[in-house]
Amino acid sequence: MSKIIIVEGINVALDLFSEEFRKTYEFIGHEVYIVNPYKFNQTIFDELVSGEIDLVISFNYTCMALKVNGEFLVNKLTCPVVSYEVDHAFFATEKLKGVFTNKRFYRIVVDRDDLRYLNDFSGLDTSNYYLPHGGIAIRDNYQNLKDRKIDVLYVGSAKQYTKVDNDIYNYCADFVMENPNLPSTDVVIEIIKILTGANEDREAVSLIGRSQFDMLLHSECIALGHYRLKVLEELAKSGVGIVIYGTDWMDTPLSKYENVEIHQSITPYECLEKMHDSKIVLNSMPWFKDGSHERVFNAMLSGAISLSDESIWLNQNFESGKDCFIFNLEKIEEMVGLTKKVLANIEEYQCVADSGYNKAIKNHTWSHRAIELLKIANMY
Repeated sequence: MSKIIIVEGINVALDLFSEEFRKTYEFIGHEVYIVNPYKFNQTIFDELVSGEIDLVISFNYTCMALKVNGEFLVNKLTCPVVSYEVDHAFFATEKLKGVFTNKRFYRIVVDRDDLRYLNDFSGLDTSNYYLPHGGIAIRDNYQNLKDRKIDVLYVGSAKQYTKVDNDIYNYCADFVMENPNLPSTDVVIEIIKILTGANEDREAVSLIGRSQFDMLLHSECIALGHYRLKVLEELAKSGVGIVIYGTDWMDTPLSKYENVEIHQSITPYECLEKMHDSKIVLNSMPWFKDGSHERVFNAMLSGAISLSDESIWLNQNFESGKDCFIFNLEKIEEMVGLTKKVLANIEEYQCVADSGYNKAIKNHTWSHRAIELLKIANMY
């Protein structure tokens, strides 16, 4: 039996993931301690340092918050420390530089392009691995598609980022939108080459600083907002029934469509419940062009049809039309036609939902990821 620390309490969605880890580890006999950074103090610090801890796990490097008087807990431990990063690794890299001295620091990323960045360009002495997101099955069974009330469900905010008074930022934003299938590392490298005249990738990366990452983040947020709204509005124009949960949608053109039902945000667990009453769950990928997202797996595990824009990893691991439907952002009109066809013949596509569920329940839950993480840490 091993003693495992899991960091929780900073983000509700991340806590939902980590709770699946906790349940998995306790089921197989490990002793799990949940540590909340907001309740962390010198007494807990001393107890954990003096104890025999075998593994520390946090999502999105929340282990950085475990410190007292500027001293990080993980630097006092000799066990493996894992940061499972479900956002881009670029931004964590800058925060981690010069912070950790623990030589057994593992970074797990959800986009293989981020893994390439970490291994080739980050300059940090960490052990880096790729694992996809996972999903959560909240029920042991699901109802058939024909019995579900919601045609297309979308969960997420409508936050739109506008261009700023900065020609370089705006150039980068235009570049990202014109190249929606280009991975983030390639975007940064190409932009730096254009701006500096650098000839080689490594030379370009050596010139990248925090401002370039901020530029990329801003540009990707603009592109995400643009394509997210475009996908939903094209579906709305076609007459497809859409139910949306998320902030700021009433301030978009979608509010004028009678076939679009807009609600305020709900909790991550409530999102899972809504998926169980949806025929199709639409996912808009973060800018992970060679990665995954938990919404894809959650949709499948709810027995719905998962509809998502593409990534290299998704295309390699799922068959569009058999396990789910995957579309290209440059061919949105084809996605709209396909969605209408599926909804008009929903019973014929029950096999897609069933195949997606079977694949996800066998390979793509957070419990699977919890075990895979133990293997990475040589603990399973």
